[in-house]
Amino acid sequence: MPSAPPPQPALQLLLLGSFGSSGDPVYRLHQPSAALGRLEGVEVHELHAQARPRDAAALAADLLVLVMGMDVELLRLVHQRRLLGRPTVLEVNDWLPGVETCNPVHANWSDTRAWTLLNALIQHCDAVQVSSPELARRLAPLARRVRLVANQLPQVPPPQPRPEGRLRLGWGGSAGHLQDLAAIAPALVAWLPRHPSVQLEVMGDPCFQELFAGAPPQQFVFHPAGPLEHYLHWLNGLHIGLAPLLPTAYN
Repeated sequence: MPSAPPPQPALQLLLLGSFGSSGDPVYRLHQPSAALGRLEGVEVHELHAQARPRDAAALAADLLVLVMGMDVELLRLVHQRRLLGRPTVLEVNDWLPGVETCNPVHANWSDTRAWTLLNALIQHCDAVQVSSPELARRLAPLARRVRLVANQLPQVPPPQPRPEGRLRLGWGGSAGHLQDLAAIAPALVAWLPRHPSVQLEVMGDPCFQELFAGAPPQQFVFHPAGPLEHYLHWLNGLHIGLAPLLPTAYN
């Protein structure tokens, strides 16, 4: 009887970045990693960009994905991997040159050195994956290859009939969108007293509460931000969601 061929080694995929339980790390990192890891013949590993075994793990992986990397040492890893014939992909999910002052990352991202370094990684990596068509358009002249990996929800609950009681109107998001919500806050504050059956709810950083200091207290509810599951559970209870976006370069 001929012996069975040895099993093929699994494709080793490594994601290198900073991780957490808020929106971006979950739907840009953890959920795609879990989905890829369920494929036959694929092993997916996540590692913090400052972890001690970073270099060894990065050089050993069949495919390395750098998530918004801005470390000069990553350029060395890209070069070393190219000498080994192993590709490196860079994930870019925000437009650094347009980051607004209200964004918590503004102090770092607005530094021209940060964009210079990310720009160099965009040019040196084998491909760049982005989260929106506009990012793909802007980065196409800089990158060797650009691929759109759009944001997705793992599941979308079915529409539900409106329950009895107050109409729940809501907005939720990060402090980076403070200016977007501030643009419509005065209109909402003036509109609420004319519609006592409406309840406005906001989830996010405490700074958003100040925008609605003049709202009727019985019609305004603030929810502190939390993990993505916390946000999705709250979102599923809203009847109308608000998503204002100013025409800025970052948006």
